[in-house]
Amino acid sequence: MKQLVQFCLSVVVGSTLVFAAAQSARAQDEAISSVRRLPTNVYAYLSVRNTTELKEKFNASLSGQMLNHPDLATVRESIVEVIQGKSEEFEEKLGTSLEEFLSIPQGEITVAVVQPPGKPIAPVAMIDFGDKGDVVNTVLEKITEGMQEKGIERSTEEYEGNEIISLKEDVAEGQAQPTDFDLAYCIKDSYLIIGKGIDVVQTVLARWDGEHDSTLMSNDVFRYLVKKCSGEGETSPSLITWYLDPIGLVQVLAASNPQMGMVVGFLPLTGLSNLKAVGGTVSMGEGDFDSVSRTLFYMEQPTTGLLKVFNFPPDSQVPPAWVPKNATSYFAVNWGIDKAYRSIEMLVDTFRGPGALTMVLDQLSEAQFNGDVHLKDDVIDLLTGKIRVVSDMPDVDDPEHTRSLFAMEVKNGEDAKAVLAKIANMEGFPVETREYRGETLYEITIPAGMAAQFNPGQAGGGGEEQLIGIAIVKDHLMIGMDVTMLEQVILGDADAGQLSDSAAYQSIAKYFPAETSTVTFTKTDADVKTAYEFIKSGNSGFAFGEAFDDIDFSQLPDFETIAKFLPPRGSYMVPDEQGYFLQSFTPKKSEAP
Repeated sequence: MKQLVQFCLSVVVGSTLVFAAAQSARAQDEAISSVRRLPTNVYAYLSVRNTTELKEKFNASLSGQMLNHPDLATVRESIVEVIQGKSEEFEEKLGTSLEEFLSIPQGEITVAVVQPPGKPIAPVAMIDFGDKGDVVNTVLEKITEGMQEKGIERSTEEYEGNEIISLKEDVAEGQAQPTDFDLAYCIKDSYLIIGKGIDVVQTVLARWDGEHDSTLMSNDVFRYLVKKCSGEGETSPSLITWYLDPIGLVQVLAASNPQMGMVVGFLPLTGLSNLKAVGGTVSMGEGDFDSVSRTLFYMEQPTTGLLKVFNFPPDSQVPPAWVPKNATSYFAVNWGIDKAYRSIEMLVDTFRGPGALTMVLDQLSEAQFNGDVHLKDDVIDLLTGKIRVVSDMPDVDDPEHTRSLFAMEVKNGEDAKAVLAKIANMEGFPVETREYRGETLYEITIPAGMAAQFNPGQAGGGGEEQLIGIAIVKDHLMIGMDVTMLEQVILGDADAGQLSDSAAYQSIAKYFPAETSTVTFTKTDADVKTAYEFIKSGNSGFAFGEAFDDIDFSQLPDFETIAKFLPPRGSYMVPDEQGYFLQSFTPKKSEAP
């Protein structure tokens, strides 16, 4: 009896240990992300960490709630019918319905452009299909059959116990290779690995356990970028991660293209070779934010050449008093224009000889048509580098009519007025001058049909003449793409209020650091209303194509129904020790009145 009890205990304990080990192994396998299965040399990368979680988070977001609103049910069902109408054709080609096909991703999806060691670059994708293996096999079989009918040859190759399927064009001996079609795929665990050629699939399989010492995660630039773009206090990694090495991609492509090779040779001289990567993350439902994206422009320090032109020192970016409360968007950037000019001067002089740029500008200023205006001494030296762009919608019931104003701060308003007067008096300059409330206002007439190119929100879609206004006002060179907006700034209506005091702006500005390189504020409802009313009025075919012509978008609810799901959004950029960091975000509704 005692032996029987001991045996039973041994079975129970042993089973528990085996189960625990299995669970541990499974958790470890689940924790191995694509960054540990890709090689170091990755030139482009996009990964959704978990598609199921992404769907859940999107449905819980403001955008998801808006799309699932009961008042949109009729239009939503009509769209589904159109899509289902295409499903039969889809199923005939791939052997499964569109709905089943879209259900394949169950976990991580990754797409990347990589360079296997000693091999050419190639795209590769990894898709975690979970329990949808039957659907995946059906689709792969159908695709393979279709390819074979077109002369593509199917073959198999074993690699470390895994079967890799290769699809290549069947070329007769002595026949020139007509295409470079070369597709390979492999089913590993619950993943489909598919890429251009067997080499790239083998490269992923060789790192499948996540223990390889040469992976994307061992790339110092990528690791820094991901760390910088991970939000503070996040309980889980970001939903989406992306990465691009633009210069590296150009360099590796140039290896097989002599013409591109010549261009690559100039990259160090221009300083562009210091741009090592651009990338970031996207999260939803994180902290105070409904959605938030973070981007890093990674530049090897110190920067030289053209990269020094992109010099944006941090400063206070609070909207000036002249920016009205009803502004629908506000963008501000502090550009280090003096350093930018010196960088351009150094670059030009490097190619053309010392003093080349100065000599060219001096000659231009002496030209008869130039009105004795020196680009460097009279214009660039007058600018502080602070640039602001403001838009508004003067009539909320006419969303097609929006106005915008471009403003550059000047160091001395009177000097700037004198320079602007010289420019306006240049021979052949198409400008009319008039006085308005004590300010000299210069107007340029944009012919009918061209106005929309200068101010896309103009009433009438650009079918009428439009006046662009230019003036030096409140120590800014202002260009009103609709002169009435510039007139409004000149009037200085105190009753209109200031954007900086509005609840909408403050709900965004509280997330801005005290000093930034750039800031952006947008009233999303105003931004969306124009397009929404355009579609609702029967222009769906223009917006979405003929496939949606039969949908009656006039059944969309009044805009006020969805406006509550469109709070203001914002962004800011600040310097980083390796370049610039940009964060864009939409607060949750409770944070955005």
